[in-house]
Amino acid sequence: MNNNIIPEFENYCHSLGVSDIAYTHLPPEYTTDDMYENTIVGIIQMDDELLGVEPDRSLKAKYKQLYVVITDLMTKICDFIEDNGYHTYMIDQLDRTINFSMVAQQANLGGIGNSNLLINDHIGPGHKILLITTDMPVEITTQESPVAKIVPKMCIKCFNCVKNCPNQALYIENNEVYYDKSKCIGYTDGCTYCIASCPFENRAMKNS
Repeated sequence: MNNNIIPEFENYCHSLGVSDIAYTHLPPEYTTDDMYENTIVGIIQMDDELLGVEPDRSLKAKYKQLYVVITDLMTKICDFIEDNGYHTYMIDQLDRTINFSMVAQQANLGGIGNSNLLINDHIGPGHKILLITTDMPVEITTQESPVAKIVPKMCIKCFNCVKNCPNQALYIENNEVYYDKSKCIGYTDGCTYCIASCPFENRAMKNS
């Protein structure tokens, strides 16, 4: 086993298109016997052509293809780790029992906004999150995300995502924003209005 592969591993992930990488432990309620102790959390930027377009069922095919691409990328990452003598377990991108944004926030990759999405320091909310558990030794990410401190202050006076949600999946009740997953048409119709209307997304685009 190669006990010092992390720098090489991270460079390899970046070469595949992973923007940010961090390490954490999955909360106990998300773990199964098939999983390993450490969790790799990766951020992959979404294509601009998917952001802000009018929701339509025809977009589902593009999202299916996006998930195929991400699964292929995750397979390559797992192959790299296993070639170095460790084990992996990929978490399905469509596993709705796991709150991917919450896990990524725990890994200090950003803060969760009113949209219930992770707002990443470099990309904003326009991304996908990948999760891989492994027994490869890693150092848990403890450095706090700078944007995580800003998100609550911005979101409490913004509400763009709520105002632009076409299906009322985001709504305000008793001065709190709630997310109704059953009404979200992000996957079925490719809706990304909550992402495109977010000031953090616009800021990320200007800085890219």
